[in-house]
Amino acid sequence: MRDKTLIKISILTTLIGIISLFIINKNTTPLEATELSEKLLNKEIIIQGKITNIKELEKLTVINIETYTSDIESIIYKTNLDLKTDTKIKAKGIVKEYKNKLQLQINEISTN
Repeated sequence: MRDKTLIKISILTTLIGIISLFIINKNTTPLEATELSEKLLNKEIIIQGKITNIKELEKLTVINIETYTSDIESIIYKTNLDLKTDTKIKAKGIVKEYKNKLQLQINEISTN
């Protein structure tokens, strides 16, 4: 009798754990996006596109990224990056609002 109860508890605990992992993974996986919107505010996203403009400032770099549907202003808190206009990139970051305008705060960037 005890063995059957232990097996039932083990199976139930395992199922609850697996379901919890799926829920956690769904909430932490970045979304792929081609444009910014209010519903993406403070969410992590991934975009792919072509660099159309680079502006290096003292503590950050402003990068304009052209996707299939829009032109996205992005910032990265690094300078002296080895990036050039017309380079295809993939960027992961968080959508933020700055001066009533949405922009992507890049955490990771790679060239395609």
